[in-house]
Amino acid sequence: MKLSMLSLAFIPCLIAAPAPLPPVGCVRVEVGAGGASSTSQAPRFAVTKVLDLTFTVLFSPSFFGDHVVDLKVFTPDGQLYRSMAVPINDGKRPAGERSVAGYPRPVRERAVTQVTRDRAAYAAVAIPFPVAGTDIVSSGLYGRWRVQAHFDDNPDPCAPATYFFLNP
Repeated sequence: MKLSMLSLAFIPCLIAAPAPLPPVGCVRVEVGAGGASSTSQAPRFAVTKVLDLTFTVLFSPSFFGDHVVDLKVFTPDGQLYRSMAVPINDGKRPAGERSVAGYPRPVRERAVTQVTRDRAAYAAVAIPFPVAGTDIVSSGLYGRWRVQAHFDDNPDPCAPATYFFLNP
């Protein structure tokens, strides 16, 4: 087999290519209330007892850089209830505000923190989700809800959906 001089010129570039960066996508979303996240399959919350839920998005411990996580929250009948795009950073600088596509004003940025779950380390960001005084209560939107996390404008979820129940 003969190789031309042109094809030989590209061989060193292919051999010396840098290793790809580790993935920084999300691992899973936990749902909790009162400062505690639940790792159960589908936690249950009484809307008469919680003001807010907290969605904690877990990432690989090698998380780095500035990103946007978009949480899509679906009602029990499968309708999109709310989409929350939140700018996040790796915690190496204070969180500020950043512009996010589709939002008229800058959005409060959140810095990831390090957490441990089942003896494994993760980077995590906690995002509040209001319940009290919302359409959830006034319209009786009770039942099994779903939350999905999307990472950096990727249309596909970056982790499996997390289910939770809201009860009266």
